[in-house]
Amino acid sequence: MIGTRLAEMLIDAGYEVALLSRTPGSGRYRSFRWDPLAGTIDEAAVPYADYIINLAGSSVSDGKWTQERKREILSSRLAGTQLMARELAKASHHVQTFISASAIGIYGDRDDQVVTEETAPAPMIFWPKYASSGKQQPKT
Repeated sequence: MIGTRLAEMLIDAGYEVALLSRTPGSGRYRSFRWDPLAGTIDEAAVPYADYIINLAGSSVSDGKWTQERKREILSSRLAGTQLMARELAKASHHVQTFISASAIGIYGDRDDQVVTEETAPAPMIFWPKYASSGKQQPKT
């Protein structure tokens, strides 16, 4: 998974890594409990961080893309991002950077072409108009 490899690379570069999880456990990383769909997060998580990288969301490869599954995929991404935005609006943290990545396949296979936020997305099976338009996303 991308998150596991990224965490390893950050540790190798000298960073301390902590995870947000619905089921935190004892492992290599410090972890904090969160449940984006319920809108809850350990109150110590965000103040602990200098940087936050959000890769959370339902897997796009688990099951057929029914209308319900599409809503679940979208909601899982919006809920986590909205929860982070709510927490980052509070003054009780020192987070310097928030990065959120989801659906990196939106640009399709571009071979060696460098893509930016200005690059047009590839045709998608579903991608809400507001996802690339800058419009306000609906509440989940």
